[in-house]
Amino acid sequence: MSILGFSSSPVTGGNIDRMVQYILDHSAEQSEFVNLTKLSYSPCRACAHLCADDNLCKLDDDLKPFYPKLMAADAIVLGTPSYFGSLKRSV
Repeated sequence: MSILGFSSSPVTGGNIDRMVQYILDHSAEQSEFVNLTKLSYSPCRACAHLCADDNLCKLDDDLKPFYPKLMAADAIVLGTPSYFGSLKRSV
């Protein structure tokens, strides 16, 4: 079983990072932790006609290497802080 864990917390090593890492450590033989705040990426631009053939985003950013991993993962863990009842915008 492989799990890919993402954290979008701006606090490196904080509660969100530790929570995601704990889940990964106790859930799968193969896991990878990714801190989204260390990557440069753009939000979806709704250009679905470009990605319809292979279901992969065509934006050339730091998330591109993770698309095949996302497709192959058995599970995905997403950790994000909640500010005033809302998720962080960059998730």
